[in-house]
Amino acid sequence: MMEGRCAFCPIGDWAHGEFVKANLKDNVDIGWVSHPGTDGLFIVVADGFTLAKSAPHSADTIRWLKSIGSKEAQEAFNLLKGSSPVRLDVDKGKFGPYQQWAMKSFASDALLLTCVHGGAAPAAYQQALNDAITQFVVDKNADAFCSALVQAAKDSDIAK
Repeated sequence: MMEGRCAFCPIGDWAHGEFVKANLKDNVDIGWVSHPGTDGLFIVVADGFTLAKSAPHSADTIRWLKSIGSKEAQEAFNLLKGSSPVRLDVDKGKFGPYQQWAMKSFASDALLLTCVHGGAAPAAYQQALNDAITQFVVDKNADAFCSALVQAAKDSDIAK
């Protein structure tokens, strides 16, 4: 893709950091659009850090969590990674056109979690979905695939 032999590839924001690292320029060498049918939506994939209830060094962990959540750390990390910060108070002028576009979408569009990353469905449904997809790849049986999805939805109460 970075060699210019790909017209379109649906990927995440992590790729932008790789493009910048390869000296590709926004709106010159690379472009971006929303996935078809997702206008007005921001697809959320978030990394999370937690503090265990009985962690032995909780004060140090709290300091670290505050540090990585700071405006300065969010700017530094996301500038390198190519992603957009979750903080809305960062200096948007430090970021390039793609990241500014993503930040605007994050701030104003509806947030959409994904099954792929475990945010939009219970674990049991996610496992059944993965199993159904794996089976469909093997046998190409669309009727069985649809039935498996319906059953997974019933079993997990995801339809409620």
